Amino acid sequence: MFKEIKIEKILSNNKKESLVVIMCPNYEERSIHLSEKLKELLKESSRAISYEVFCLRNRHNNNMLLEELKNKYFNQLKESLNLNENECSHWIQYPNGFSPNELKSILKDRIELYEDLTVDFLIDVSTMPKSMIFSLCEIFQDFIEEYKGMINKIMFAYVTPEKYSSVSYAQDMGILNGFFSGRTLRSKRKEAAVHAIVFPSRSGHEGKLLLDDLSLMPYEQHHTVFFPIDTKDFLHSLELMRANQTLLDGDEYSHQFYCSFEDAIIALHEYLEDEAQEISYMIQNGKIDKQLYLVAPFGAKIFLPVSYFELQRIKHKKGISDIVEIEICHTRGFQYTSVYSLGISSMNIFEMEVNNYVCEN
Repeated sequence: MFKEIKIEKILSNNKKESLVVIMCPNYEERSIHLSEKLKELLKESSRAISYEVFCLRNRHNNNMLLEELKNKYFNQLKESLNLNENECSHWIQYPNGFSPNELKSILKDRIELYEDLTVDFLIDVSTMPKSMIFSLCEIFQDFIEEYKGMINKIMFAYVTPEKYSSVSYAQDMGILNGFFSGRTLRSKRKEAAVHAIVFPSRSGHEGKLLLDDLSLMPYEQHHTVFFPIDTKDFLHSLELMRANQTLLDGDEYSHQFYCSFEDAIIALHEYLEDEAQEISYMIQNGKIDKQLYLVAPFGAKIFLPVSYFELQRIKHKKGISDIVEIEICHTRGFQYTSVYSLGISSMNIFEMEVNNYVCEN
């Protein structure tokens, strides 16, 4: 399971594991908060640390104002950590021309520098595009098998903004797709039952689209929605629930409420563990048809890597891999002003014990 860890503890670790920090600075201030925190704490740390900085740039139709902000924050990051740009920064085409293989090749070169040593990874997903986060999850899933015993821990950092833009509608919304299959959710499937787990967004548009798509599927369905309860700002929680009224009111949906990211991560882990036990029991006591487990992480981006590895864990449990299919839902089409955030609220880091996510089959 994922557990929360403080940045101070990560840096105070003087064991033999080196630490590789992966960052993706962009036009939001929170994209460089981790680097600022590292600058503050590295004075008292003796841990061996290296960096991989990925800067995304489209070849066409760039917003010049936002590109200037991106350059500003990238330069601040380099200055904070005293980085040699040629050694650790990579300009990656995105979204057009984005290549997961390029990403994998760069990280593979980094891992192979350590030869017989062990290494930890800290990945800041705060402002990474979700397709890039998913690609990194796929890459590290492969690395865990390829470099057995070499990758010790994978950690994910997420910086919460102080506030988002106030655009109250989706400017450009596409249809829902699945990251694993690359297909729309409306594509014909062979599952007998769909288990949907939804982390709704602040706008509510994705949740409504998902509800509409699921209603067209002629399968048995089980739906669970995770709603945040912000103890410091109840009004924000109420606004999110109001935006997702269809998910809150639907009789076919069960609800879970969480006050922190850690609460939600624990609840998701326990939910999927219970489901795996139920499937194992049904296999032992009779025939069970194929089940689709679909997570829709429309909220904070930290739920994407957590969902990925938790779904992989349930799918590869001994004896049920032929029964369970997994999917992560995402949407395309939001414009910059829909998702732009301002300021910094807090940073959470979650540690994944790699050995707990190795295939049991």
